[in-house]
Amino acid sequence: MNEKKFLNYMFYFGILAIPFVFFRKKPLKDWVIVYFIVGFVSGIIDNILVTRGKLKYPVKKFKNYFLVSCTFDFVLCPLLNVIYNQATYKNNAWQSFLKLFLFITPMSLFETWLEKNTNLIKWKNGWKWYHTYISIFTKYLSVRIIMAIIRYFSNLQQHVFESKSKTGLHNERIE
Repeated sequence: MNEKKFLNYMFYFGILAIPFVFFRKKPLKDWVIVYFIVGFVSGIIDNILVTRGKLKYPVKKFKNYFLVSCTFDFVLCPLLNVIYNQATYKNNAWQSFLKLFLFITPMSLFETWLEKNTNLIKWKNGWKWYHTYISIFTKYLSVRIIMAIIRYFSNLQQHVFESKSKTGLHNERIE
């Protein structure tokens, strides 16, 4: 299979997988938030790395519009991060941290293989496998922490709203 066909296959597979991954576990809103945070952050970071000459994507979708790999940054990476967040949803911090290695190690190994055997990604100017590993690790852990904070405040807000509803204070306006 040539590289363009492989890239198209991965892109469309990822797009088709989105509803199955999103609706696999509740709460849906969390998975949508994760997906868009990761896509946004991945696109920005990857764009910086490409413009600084650390990474290059010789073969990519939408090459006339993006410097980055849309397949990885906007489809696969966010989707895998959603799956990681679903897998660690009820885990404590230590369990989530340990499971992180189960997710990022294969991803980093796969990117290393792609870099050595294809034109889908090229590392330049000193970029090595461990830079990829650290960047994916940091991104996944950061998003997991952000989601824990969002859930905490969402639950707090819900608890406050429910308390006000029981006391009849929810209809009062503060001016």
